Order: sequence, then C-alpha cells, then structure tokens
Amino acid sequence: KDNTPLPCSGVVSELADVIHAGFVFPSGYQWWITHRLHPFNPVYFDGNPALFSYSEEQCRIARSRTHRSSDTPRQLSTDMDRSGALDHASGLPDPVSEPDTVSLRTLCRFFNHPLAMFYQTTPKIVFPEPEEPLPDREPFQVSGLARYQLGSWILEKELNLSGYALARAGGQLPLGNQGGLAWENLLQTTRPIQALAAKQVPDTPRDSVAVDLVVKKCRVQGLVSDLYKEDEGAVRCVIEFGRIHARRLVTNWILHLAATLMMPNTPVTTRIIGTDPFRRQSVGMQTFTPVGESARPYLEHLVTLYCQGLTRPWPFFPDTGLALARALAEKEYDPHDDVLAGAMKKARPAWFNAHTQTGEKTDRYTAMWMEHHPDPLDTLLHLQTSGMVDHSLAVFKPLLAHLESGA
Repeated sequence: KDNTPLPCSGVVSELADVIHAGFVFPSGYQWWITHRLHPFNPVYFDGNPALFSYSEEQCRIARSRTHRSSDTPRQLSTDMDRSGALDHASGLPDPVSEPDTVSLRTLCRFFNHPLAMFYQTTPKIVFPEPEEPLPDREPFQVSGLARYQLGSWILEKELNLSGYALARAGGQLPLGNQGGLAWENLLQTTRPIQALAAKQVPDTPRDSVAVDLVVKKCRVQGLVSDLYKEDEGAVRCVIEFGRIHARRLVTNWILHLAATLMMPNTPVTTRIIGTDPFRRQSVGMQTFTPVGESARPYLEHLVTLYCQGLTRPWPFFPDTGLALARALAEKEYDPHDDVLAGAMKKARPAWFNAHTQTGEKTDRYTAMWMEHHPDPLDTLLHLQTSGMVDHSLAVFKPLLAHLESGA
C-alpha cells in the first residue's frame, strides 16, 4: 500500500538464479524485467522500450500525479500525448468554460458526485469500473445489485407470483426451493411499497413536461415525467425499490424545481415512495411541497454551483452533507462549535464506516482530492476550513425547508 518494492516469490527467485548461472545472453539483452505496482507509474510512459503501455487513461493519470508530486516532473513520452492529456506547464489543463447548455440528467449527475465529474471533465481522468468476477458456484441468495434490480422490476411491471417463472427462467434466482423463498421475500418487501403507492399516486396521469429554461446564461433542458393531476395542482410520483437516500433526494429536488418553473401557475408536489431513510425495514414517503416563486433562485444557485464545480474541485458529498445539514437543522443552524461538533459526529458513519470499510471517503475520486486536503471529518478545524459545511447547506438547506416525511 505504501508503494515499496515487493520481493518475488522464492520459486521465481530460484528460477532467476538458475537462468543467470546457466545461460549467456547477448550484450544489452534484458531478460529480467521488474514491473511497477501500478499501471499509471510514469516509467511506462517515458519512452523506454523495456517498460511501456498503450493506455491513454493510465497516461493521463501518470501525467497528473507526476506534475503534482514533483517540482521537476519526469518528461513523459510525447507519443502518448492526446487531446485531453495534461499540459506539461501545469498540473491541470485549462479549466472547462461555463457550458452554454446543460441537461437535467447532467445537472443531477453532477450533484451526485461533483468531484467525479470534475476529474472526468477537466483532467479527463476516468477510472474504469471494476468488473465483478464471475461466480464459481450457483448463488444461494439474492442480494446487492441483483436484489435491487429484481425489486425494481417487480414494482415497474406490478408483478406477483406470476413473475416467478420469468425470473427463474432468466437465471436471476437461486435454484430449487431457495429461489422460491427469495422471490417471496422480494414480494414481501415490494407489497408495502405498492400499497402505499396505490394510496398516494393519483388516478389521472399528466403529460411529461419538456424543460427548456435559461438560468444564469445557461440553458437547462430535459424532460420531467411521472406527473399526475390532483385537484388544481400537479403531483410527481416516484416509486423506488430501496432506501430514499441523499442522492435520490437531490435528483428529485432538481426535477421538482424544473417542473415548477415550467408550470408557473400550477402548484407542484413531488412524492418519493420507497424504504424509509431512518427505518430501513419499513416503507416511507418523502414529499417536496410547492416552492412557488422561490424555484428560480434555488435553481439558479444550483446551476452556479455546477459551473463552479467544472472549473475546480468542489467538495460536496451527498450522504455526509445531508447528515450534517439535518443535524444542524435540528439546532436551527446554530454556528457554534459545539453544535458543529455534534453534527460532525452524526455525519461520520456516512463518511466512513470503519466496521464495513464503506462510505463516501472510500471513493477513488474523493481519494484524489484528499491527496491535497486533510480529512474534513478528522477534526473540527478541518471541517470548518474544508468548505464542506457551506457546500452542504447551499444544497440541502432549501431542500430540507420544503421536505416533509411520512405518508
């Protein structure tokens, strides 16, 4: 983990000794090559034919790390220079200019992980998604992503016992009685969600709204669907299999604001139905109340933050930020240190769970940002100087002001 050289195994070492003692190689012939631990090590891109790589993504990472870690950076091979590779004169290329047009999908994706979008857009560092190894045995339970996909499928198609044969034929369930038990468990989870949706979703659907807004010299475009008519207003109903976490709240908040601006004379409400965010075994609903004329300044502020986040790293972490904002809201946003310390304590599990080794801190793009910044939840001073509190409140304070919990 600290990048120190690792000795080869005893068998390989003995083989090398035998080759060295028993064979004579031409002058300059390199029969023993010591590879580096990471594929983005600069030696793979310095032009030496002994160690080389054709990966553009790893070359970009190598350039970025070389410029950040050394006052006299190693010259990387110009053969690997492509559009988007880092400029030798600075650690980062020229910042991305403010966009003329942004889609609602892109805006929502940004606030789900601003650091990821910055690094993918400006230095063009894109970490490949790790592929899960193929299982070497039949699954005995349905969990994780497979469970979420099956549950979402049941809700979307409004399936019951009749869907068991389809799921089993598609190889999505364990064989034998275990598959039947897994399907029944999924139905027991989805039935309360379906029952709550039957009560809360109006009967009359409404046409989707095409969004085309000029906000802060930026055109915001997209589509808002899942709309229904109720009394004199419009209701957007979202039914989710899974916990109503921070990223879902932010995404639906942005769509709520956009729909409000496109229907200025109609009060818009958004209902998000899923697993209760505080009691994971129960079903709950989060509701965004009508915003009215405040929708424009709210959305303008979010677009401004989006434009800023494309030009420099903008540390905003939805789960941790929501925990901070909720804890501060309970104290009416009191700025005193003891209140902030209590909020930091409540937010730590979302930032990093030492027991499960999970949390927003473990993300690879977050780790890149933390190479130059201290852990914001390590001390109260680090939290105050990181900007995380201000960024979290900029997004979640107006959101929480219009959020209601309960069916």
